[in-house]
Amino acid sequence: MRNHIRHFRKLRGLTLGEIGREIGTTPQTVSRLETGTMTLSTDWLVRLGSALKVSPTDLLDSPDRQSIPVIGVIQERGFLHPSKSDDLFIDLPSVNPVAVKLGATLGPFHAGDLLICDRLPGENLIHAVNQDCLATTNHGVSLLCRIIASEQKPSRFSLVPFQAKQAVLYNQELLWVAVLIMRITNLR
Repeated sequence: MRNHIRHFRKLRGLTLGEIGREIGTTPQTVSRLETGTMTLSTDWLVRLGSALKVSPTDLLDSPDRQSIPVIGVIQERGFLHPSKSDDLFIDLPSVNPVAVKLGATLGPFHAGDLLICDRLPGENLIHAVNQDCLATTNHGVSLLCRIIASEQKPSRFSLVPFQAKQAVLYNQELLWVAVLIMRITNLR
């Protein structure tokens, strides 16, 4: 049976041995459960879910579950550094999700947090106003920020960064915006 044990273990930064100790088994058994070479019983699901701090059902593969592409890491000053990472599996309403991991603390968001955003179609950019978003300007700059409507031009926006003393980007034309819909905090 396909499962997401390895995904959540890596997401939490845990080794096979650490999970094995947590659930009272060997690293080899955890590996067999991850790869599906050993039967994943309800008891194993409950123990692993508890150790990984997820619902046991989150560990199972589901046709309704979406894979959210993690498109990069948000570094100091809020700028996106594109990178390929493991995708995030989560049940979401019908949205166009993307995710970023924070490499630095920015305002209310902490280093290690995963931010899941809903990427809006171009004609719906106005729905991002007064929202925390990941925005990309027509110059190719991607930034985690608060979006403010421009009073001069309705198709332009101001991007307010979370970093103190960082300049506001005024009167920007945006290529795309993804509104923050979920934050997964790393508790370790």
